[in-house]
Amino acid sequence: MSCPPAATPSARCGERTACTSSPREPSGSTTRRWARWNWSTKVWICPATTGCPVTGKPLLIGTTRDEATAFFAFDPRVQNLTAATALDALTAQVGREAAQDAYQRHAARHPQATPARIFTAAQTDGLFRDGSLEIADHHAAGGNTAYVYQFDYAPTDDPYGLGATHCAELPFLFDTFDAYPDSPVLAGVGDAQRALGRAFASALARFVAAGTVSDWLPYVPATAARVRHFGAER
Repeated sequence: MSCPPAATPSARCGERTACTSSPREPSGSTTRRWARWNWSTKVWICPATTGCPVTGKPLLIGTTRDEATAFFAFDPRVQNLTAATALDALTAQVGREAAQDAYQRHAARHPQATPARIFTAAQTDGLFRDGSLEIADHHAAGGNTAYVYQFDYAPTDDPYGLGATHCAELPFLFDTFDAYPDSPVLAGVGDAQRALGRAFASALARFVAAGTVSDWLPYVPATAARVRHFGAER
C-alpha cells in the first residue's frame, strides 16, 4: 500500500504495511519511535525503519488485582447501582450478552459482593486485565518470552473496599512507604509489607537487568497458572 506524503510507513509485526500520520523524523534525529498496540487489529504497530522493536524481546506486563476501585469506589453513581442498573451500564459498554456473562462470572466469584463491586470488577477486566493478557498472549504466541504478574496485596484494614487498587504496587516497587503514611492503600506498613516490596522489586529488577527471571516461569498463552501473583498471602 502507498502512504500519503506526510505519513510514515510502519510495519505491522507479521502482517502487511500500515501507515501512520506521524511525519518522518529528520535525518540524524535521536528521537525514539516505539511500537504501539492496535486494539482493533490485535497487532503491534512498529516503525518501518527499525522493524518491530518488541519482536524477539522479552516482555513483562501486569496489573493489580482491583485496578478499577481507584476510579469507582468514591463515585456515588457507581456505589448506588442495583443489579439491574449495573447490568444496563455494562450492556451499554459491551452489549447484553457479554454484559450478562461478565456480571454472572464476577457475581459467582464474589457471592457476597454488591452490584457496585461486581460492576467495578468487570471494569478492572475490561480496562486493564483483559488487554494486558491479550498483549501477553500475542507476544508469547509469536515465540517471544513474556512474564505476567498480578499484584494482589490489599491491607487488612480497608474501609473503602479498595483492595489491590490502581498504583498500589508502586510504594512496594520503589520502597516509598514512608511517603504515604496515611494512604488507605497501605493502611500500615510492617516487616511483611517491606519483604513483599523487596521480592517484587527484585523480580522486576532482574528482568530489567537480564531479560529473564530464574524463579518465574514464562507466560504461556491463555494459561492463568503462569501468571505470578505477588502479595496473595498476608
